[in-house]
Formats: sequence, C-alpha cells, structure tokens
Amino acid sequence: MVMIVYVLAMNNVPVEGATHKQVVDLIKSGGDCLSLTVISVTQQEAERLEPQEDNSGYSYIDYSEKRSLPISIPDYNIVNRNGERFIVFNIHMAGRQLCSRRYREFSNLHSILRKEFTAFNFPRLPGKWPFQLSEQQLDSRRRGLEQYLEKVCAVRVIAESDAVQDFLTDSEDDISASPVDIKIMLPDHEVISISVKKSASAQIVWEILVQRAKFTSYTQQYFYLFEIVEYNF
Repeated sequence: MVMIVYVLAMNNVPVEGATHKQVVDLIKSGGDCLSLTVISVTQQEAERLEPQEDNSGYSYIDYSEKRSLPISIPDYNIVNRNGERFIVFNIHMAGRQLCSRRYREFSNLHSILRKEFTAFNFPRLPGKWPFQLSEQQLDSRRRGLEQYLEKVCAVRVIAESDAVQDFLTDSEDDISASPVDIKIMLPDHEVISISVKKSASAQIVWEILVQRAKFTSYTQQYFYLFEIVEYNF
C-alpha cells in the first residue's frame, strides 16, 4: 500500500501553508536539531484531501523572497544602423554595463513576464509615444524603465527567470555592441573617460589610455589597470 506523508509542523511550529523560504528559515533556526510532526495517509485519502489540479496549468509561485540589486539605466545612446535611427537604453549592474535595449524590447519582456507570472502585480511601463521624443521625454522614459527593472528584479523568482536573464545578457550581434564609456582614475585622482567597444580587451583599453594620458615609455612600466567590482548583490 502506498502511503503519503504530510509534514504538519517543524520544531513545534505549524508549517501548513508556509512558503519555501519560511520552511528553510525554520530548518536553519533549529540548528543541529530538527523535530517533525507528520501524518501518513493512503494515496486514495491524499487524493480526496488534495484533488488533482485541473488543466488550467496554475501553480503556486512564491513572490515574497526579495533582494536588492544595484541595477540602473544611467543613460541612453542614439544608434544609426542600416538606415534606421533609434534609441537604446544602457543597463548597468553595480556600475558595469550589461547590455543596451530598445523600448520595444522592454515592452516584449513585459508581455512575456505577465504571461509567465500571472498572479504578480507588475508595475507599468512608461507609455508609448507616436512622435519623436524630446530630451526631457527621453530622460523621463529612462527613469521609468529604470524603476521598472528595479521593481521586477527585486523579486528573486522573477529576476532569475529565463526571460529576465536573457534580457540582461549581452550577445555578439546585440545592439549593445555600440561603444561604452570607461572611466579610469589616475594616481592623482584625475578621471579620464575613454570610449571603446564593449568587447574590447584590457590591452586595447590600456593603449588608448596611454595615448590619452600621454604616458612616456618610461612611465608606462609603473602603471597597471585595476577593475573595481562590487560583489554585494
């Protein structure tokens, strides 16, 4: 006879209806000791207590687990490609550019996420505009898209979804292959900004820096490039 086991309580704390995170926290709080209160029933009784799901495909998704990601859209670029002129918004994580996306790509992501996470109350995207946007309107759209990403990526289950990960991942034929600005601080705290392709190697960055900073062949041997990366996200 097949028996189904249900866990009613952990360390004397009822877990009926608890989220996955709450269960994990209970396990951690118990240290080396874990006390379970369980009940076993037959498979037929289990099916009576918990009927099979219908064909709606509904499943419970925990949106309660939050995290703070240093994601931002500090600026945008105008791209001219194949006779088309459009705006791309530069997405950064902890100060490092991840990719660049057009407004319509944000709109597509929004549609995909709403279909996948039907029970989540998504924030609104900045509205569409049929005419050319002014600088003020573009900056307003940039801020709106940034706030959208902040709220969406704050929910772990959504941020780790394939749709969001693909959206934030650069690719070889991506429009984000447009030049990016790298700020380099010299020993005297002067900051030099250079523009390179996102795929540029450290050697290329170094050669451009040498020209911009006018390093002599003698002084070059005393300088090195170091990257500052934030890992607390």
